[in-house]
Amino acid sequence: MRLILARHGQTDDNVRGVIQGQKDTPLNDWGRFESKRLAEALKKYQITEAYTSPLSRASETAQIALAHRSDIPICSHPGLKERCLGSLEGRRRKRGETAPADAESNGAVSIRMRHWLDKLLASHIPPPPPLGATDPKAHFKDDTVILAVSHGGWLGVFLRTVLSSAYHFRPGKGCNLNAPLMNASVTVIDCEYDQLEKKWKGVINSWADASHLKDVMEKEVIGVADDVR
Repeated sequence: MRLILARHGQTDDNVRGVIQGQKDTPLNDWGRFESKRLAEALKKYQITEAYTSPLSRASETAQIALAHRSDIPICSHPGLKERCLGSLEGRRRKRGETAPADAESNGAVSIRMRHWLDKLLASHIPPPPPLGATDPKAHFKDDTVILAVSHGGWLGVFLRTVLSSAYHFRPGKGCNLNAPLMNASVTVIDCEYDQLEKKWKGVINSWADASHLKDVMEKEVIGVADDVR
């Protein structure tokens, strides 16, 4: 099973460095352009399922990115929603300013993210191999490719969570986990269910890949204002 995670396209608040959190800001024209570039980048994958955060900047990105795949329903899920940053939302963060008391904790974001991910993984556990099978993988070919469109702060929490001891995910060879999370960037994770150990294992083969935007990189916003600790 392949899991593709994309960050939403650009908004005016991204350009201004304004914290959005769960404020429902729309894409700007450049964000729609980025989403069309994302669509081109995704055409090489035979996507079978799609999910999005319910916030419009993510859902519109998903709609544009999958405009060529009208056969795939896009499911909105609250587990993909950006972290609520309370009284920080709608303004720029001051230097050294941390998350306010009315913000959602990173732990709470991780819990609802895990609710989405765990249910997704559980629903795709392949059937057990036949008795006496010498190769437990030979009987089942998993062609599932899942797209999920979310947010910069959420993706940071996702990465820290799946690399924790709660999961069995690791970066692949040459994967740069320090790459900045650009708008409309793509992360690809290949997941395999270990029938002997009864657990999912994942390899993060690319993180925040923005090569489909390399010719317009001077217009891109670097960094995630909503990644507040």
